[in-house]
Amino acid sequence: MSEALGKIQELENNVTDLRRENQRLQEELDQHIMEKERGGDTKLQMIKELQKDVINVTSTVSEEHFLEEGRYYHQKLQLVQSVEQLIADVRTLTTEVLRLNKENVNLQTNFGNLSREICGKSQCLGQKTHGAFYVYYSTNFKSFAKGQTFIFDTVLTNVGNGYNERTGIFIAPTSGVYAFSWTLHAAGVHMSGESGQYGEMGAVLKQNSIIRGSIVADTEREYNEDAATGFVILNLAAGDEVKIVSKFDGQGSMYSSDQMGRTTFSGFLIHP
Repeated sequence: MSEALGKIQELENNVTDLRRENQRLQEELDQHIMEKERGGDTKLQMIKELQKDVINVTSTVSEEHFLEEGRYYHQKLQLVQSVEQLIADVRTLTTEVLRLNKENVNLQTNFGNLSREICGKSQCLGQKTHGAFYVYYSTNFKSFAKGQTFIFDTVLTNVGNGYNERTGIFIAPTSGVYAFSWTLHAAGVHMSGESGQYGEMGAVLKQNSIIRGSIVADTEREYNEDAATGFVILNLAAGDEVKIVSKFDGQGSMYSSDQMGRTTFSGFLIHP
């Protein structure tokens, strides 16, 4: 824009110089006329006509050139001003986008804080409570050796996928208060190929490596079936492991059938 204004000023200076030169020629011509006044009207008239032509030509050329240059630089000035306005608009929009982004981050932060506050006061009402399972043995089985983990082969319920049917271990998917129950059914009969003592086995519930509950089912004679059930309530951290382990070397067999009773393991989240 400063370049265009400079060009316009230069043209104005040129016109001023031409006008001054024209004035000087006029003065010299008037002086010449006064000195040669006796030279005749015809000659004087020709000189005046010539003077008029010179003035007209000078004025026409100067004005047309000035107007043409002025129009060019005016258009250029308008283009520069349009570009500058566009740049200003882009800067304004960029500032507005940055402001909106900042507001969005603040809103997300406030929403997260509010959600945590609501969850803290109402235990996240409306959210699904994960961590519930129920498993059992599908058939009767021989008693286990000491320290063997019960791996229940039938998984009826496993909300949250906390129970691993390959390892027999329940892993808490979330922290909270959990309830657990497990049941043994000792057989008072010999299963196929068995002899000697009848069914007897102990089962402890472990949280990680710590025993939290223990039961024993023992039959002393034939047809003297026995059953035992354990129940505990534990405060678990997310990732804690819970499993059923044989308390000692068992003997005989255990029932797990619809007719004689199931050997089972179950648990669920009471309160997150």
